[in-house]
Amino acid sequence: MNNISNYLEEKWLGMLKGVPFNAPAKCYLAICTSASTDTIPGTEVADAEYARQEINFSAIQQENDYAQISNSTEIVFPFATQDWGTVTHFVIYDALTGGNMLYHGALKSPKVVDTDDQLRVPVGSLTVSLG
Repeated sequence: MNNISNYLEEKWLGMLKGVPFNAPAKCYLAICTSASTDTIPGTEVADAEYARQEINFSAIQQENDYAQISNSTEIVFPFATQDWGTVTHFVIYDALTGGNMLYHGALKSPKVVDTDDQLRVPVGSLTVSLG
């Protein structure tokens, strides 16, 4: 995945110049109904019960000259209290609300989320790689 936000690119390059960067203590997955760019996140789901979900990542693995991590636990969003529409993209943030966009990407399969549906991301389905 090479959809690193400009914010994170600048932080990583700054570290090479000796500029300190405090990594976030936690990362959160947001679900969107439109694509993001490296500077502008997609349209995040709007529902009173919706909330970004914390991501627990696996140990770093090296595979085919890429370093990668995946979600080590299932990510479970709350039941939709209204139709979310077709969710197509995701964003990884450094905060439960607000915060900085770190990564973004398209879902492998867009999903229509109707009232009373619950979106789940199985273990290992969200992978972030660098290389």
